[in-house]
Amino acid sequence: MNTSRRNQSSRGYSIAEVLVATAIFTIIMVAALLIYDRSNKVFKTGVESGDMQQNTRIAFDRIVADIRMAGYDFDRDGIPFTSGIDQQPDEQIEFMDRSAIVIRGNFDAELNNPGDTENGRDVAYQAVRFPVVTTGNDEIVAYVLRSDRPGAPNNHNLVFHADVRKPRRSFTGAGGADEMTVTIPRVDLCRDGSGSTSDPWNGCKYPPYTLYRVTLKDRDYTSAPSAESDFNWSPIASNVRRLQFTYYNDPPGLTTPLTPNQGAGKFLVSSPTPSASLDARYLRETIQSIRVEIIGMNASPDAGYASPIESTLPAAERLTEMIPYRQYRLSSLVVPRNLGRRGIEEYATNPPGKPVVTGATYGCCGVVKVTWSPPPSGVVDGYSIIYDTSPTGAFASNVIQAGMNNFGYVPNLDPSKEYFFKVVASNSFGSQPSDLPYPTAAPGIRPKNRTKMGPPTAASATADPAGNKINLQWTPPTQSVNNPSTSLPPTWADGSDLRDIPSNNEIWRYRIYRGTTAGFAFTDPGVVKVWDNTAERPGEPDVAGEPVLNTTTGVTTWVDNTPKVNCKTYYYRVQVVERCFDDDSYNEPASGGGAGEGKRLALSVPSDEFTGQSIAAAVPATPINLSFLPGTMCPGAGTCTVLLSWPEVTQDTASPPNQIQIEQYRIERVTLFKGTPDGSPPVEITVTDTPGDGTATYTDTPPIPPSADHAYQYRVRAEQCSGTSNSAYSVPKVYPCLQMTIIPPGTGIIDGDGSAGNPWLIGGPSVTIGVTTTTAISSGSAALYRADGSLVSMLTTPGYTPGGTTAAYDVPMTINDGALYYVDITMTDSSGCSDTARRYMIDSPTACCLAPYRVSPGGAFFDSTIVTQSTSSVIVGATNYAASRVLILKFRNMCDESLTLQELKIRFPTTAGRDLVAIRYPTATGTVIDDFGGTPKTSSPAFDTPPASANVVVPANSSSYEVALVFSRNTAPSDLQGFCATYQRSGVPPNVQCQFAPAPSTVAGVCD
Repeated sequence: MNTSRRNQSSRGYSIAEVLVATAIFTIIMVAALLIYDRSNKVFKTGVESGDMQQNTRIAFDRIVADIRMAGYDFDRDGIPFTSGIDQQPDEQIEFMDRSAIVIRGNFDAELNNPGDTENGRDVAYQAVRFPVVTTGNDEIVAYVLRSDRPGAPNNHNLVFHADVRKPRRSFTGAGGADEMTVTIPRVDLCRDGSGSTSDPWNGCKYPPYTLYRVTLKDRDYTSAPSAESDFNWSPIASNVRRLQFTYYNDPPGLTTPLTPNQGAGKFLVSSPTPSASLDARYLRETIQSIRVEIIGMNASPDAGYASPIESTLPAAERLTEMIPYRQYRLSSLVVPRNLGRRGIEEYATNPPGKPVVTGATYGCCGVVKVTWSPPPSGVVDGYSIIYDTSPTGAFASNVIQAGMNNFGYVPNLDPSKEYFFKVVASNSFGSQPSDLPYPTAAPGIRPKNRTKMGPPTAASATADPAGNKINLQWTPPTQSVNNPSTSLPPTWADGSDLRDIPSNNEIWRYRIYRGTTAGFAFTDPGVVKVWDNTAERPGEPDVAGEPVLNTTTGVTTWVDNTPKVNCKTYYYRVQVVERCFDDDSYNEPASGGGAGEGKRLALSVPSDEFTGQSIAAAVPATPINLSFLPGTMCPGAGTCTVLLSWPEVTQDTASPPNQIQIEQYRIERVTLFKGTPDGSPPVEITVTDTPGDGTATYTDTPPIPPSADHAYQYRVRAEQCSGTSNSAYSVPKVYPCLQMTIIPPGTGIIDGDGSAGNPWLIGGPSVTIGVTTTTAISSGSAALYRADGSLVSMLTTPGYTPGGTTAAYDVPMTINDGALYYVDITMTDSSGCSDTARRYMIDSPTACCLAPYRVSPGGAFFDSTIVTQSTSSVIVGATNYAASRVLILKFRNMCDESLTLQELKIRFPTTAGRDLVAIRYPTATGTVIDDFGGTPKTSSPAFDTPPASANVVVPANSSSYEVALVFSRNTAPSDLQGFCATYQRSGVPPNVQCQFAPAPSTVAGVCD
């Protein structure tokens, strides 16, 4: 037996074989694990997607199902025609918004509620005036979102108005009450997060959300529900990314979507519901279809996944952190078949009988209260009031709707007139007016004021982020106070109570007073009436900027944007001015207290004092034109007095700037030694100024009088908000400072002194302006500008010599357009001290002119030295006309040649019988009177050709030629409406006119 071969065959596997086997096994295991991991991820994704879709679909189906039922059987008896029965104020859609909705419907129609004889009736909610009620409080359904994100605001309140009492009480007559304000708290309406429901919708920025179905509890609410415990909260779905509703007034949903107005429009029975509230409710009545869209999302993100839904949302609604989340969108246009439909009560086919007016009385300014009783027969759908100023008139006034009330108020009447009233009862088959409540010979009702309004309340002031503005708001008074003349409670003229004010139309305007100290009185010094609006009368269009009443909230707002000191506490009080403030006789009683008692009755009690501050949104503008006043002197020995002055800062640096006031300035004084700071610390001086006079000043007493070596440099800045918001420092000013003297051109000036009101009139192609300075010139510049500030050219010739004290600049006048220009010249010395001067000029018109005018930066105007009142009387014929009836016209010939006057055209007012009686012209030896042949000029304009004996030659470059205008009654220079002169230049036909109304023109031809 060969044992060696047997031993060799039983040795086992080699290392190489084992390694190869292990490698193969490892590859197989890794592949298996990769397959398992991939399968697990696919499984997880499928499960999560399924859960997300199921969650979203459940929520979507529930919302769509409820919206399909919106308005179902909500008002079974419809619009009642039976007397004593009211229409229920319930709405099919109580609240509409982009990410929330509140609907009403008979959701338990298949159930028999206790005491119900018909399916779905909620008997416990019924009342005498509401005999059939089918929607209980728990059938008012809201769908809202709440964010589950930690720290999310959830700071919106969903607010709407509904009658949630048990039994219902929003009916007219005794026991009736206005709708309650229902507030569902702590929800997210997907607006901008500030908490205001008026802010724009932003597409839900705090996901994930939980969708809740919220209903009121089936109980009687004695006060407006606003706590979470007042509602039933049912979570429908979690992990909601977004919820959106879009509303249309057509079933296909093809029109422009309606703008959601949320729950605006409170139904009132204590007084007529405002038209704005009725309009808001009507908008929701027009809804016929609703698009519902909901987007669900995974509970956790998927790495490497990008949601196509999130990526395609509008940029303003897209959230970057939501892109890794899988999302699922469901959308559908829902057309609820019950929207716009009510039940119907069986109608009678006869018009109603005549109602009986039981009274008409006055008490509020321009408001009459009319009462009546129902007609003895017939069904009434509603009442209205008509009126006339004559008992036999057509009574074609505006119709005042009164619903099913047995009283109504007629506002906006004229307290100077008498009115007569009728009440009309109407139904679908006709109407019937009442008889007059008094014989036709009896006097009517004059709607005078008998009451004094109480104060505006809930007044507050908050800073406007725009800067230097304070937003004021207050609630207008709703009640009157005791009559100050009688100390008796306010009543209508028939003796009935008038505590409640029936109409805001009685308010004409407001007076707003602002003071700087607490407890101020209107007459205290420094108190400003910042708003009154005396320009507007009752019935006229509103004036821009006046207080605005929000008819939905009942709050009046106004912005105080008058200049004020930022960060300073201001004190306000508001007072109502009634429509009857125009005349004492519009108020009753208006005697016994002296003149003005009636008007005092028409002013309300002032509001309580309230405070506000404006925000410093921008630093003040830099002070400019720091200068030294006359009287500044520093003698060789003794006290040195430097009088500083600068214009008050009246604007900040915002764009556009706000108008502000500054009370505090900071002056910095630096001591200069041979033109540079001497090393001592700058001295800072705080200056308090009372704003309003245009100029701030300070008197400084530097310790060392200036000398050849010593000078003082000053600069100033404006401070506000206790020094925390300061302007930049002004341009430094050095004392002693360079001072310029402007030397007018020696030739080329026809007239003027170069000031803003009396510019140089230049007769040549150019002029040279000279300059002398008190210190050596280091640098200088000059520029020519048009009157609007646009640059024409920089002036450089001949200029200045550094180190010298004189300069000169040539100013070209080659444009020759008769426009106003000015030249700015600035000189700076080696100490950095500069002075700037401005001179105005205008070139002589090409065609020459007789010019009774001057030109200023603001335009042309008649000069008081050109058109003046005569100082002596004038005799025309046998009549002596007093100086008060005579105007003197002085003509200025701006030409270098004489001009011959051809004709005058005078424009004057012809009111109150004013005639132009005559014109007195100069002659070679005196004057001559042209009395127009004894026939005065009775119409305007009046033309006159000087008489042959008159001296009609106006010398060149002169202003001594005068004529006198004689009128039949007193006439002031300001009464003259204009005139023009037709004249002829030597050898230059045809005639040329100069027209002055208000500026001259040169046009060939005659005065037209």
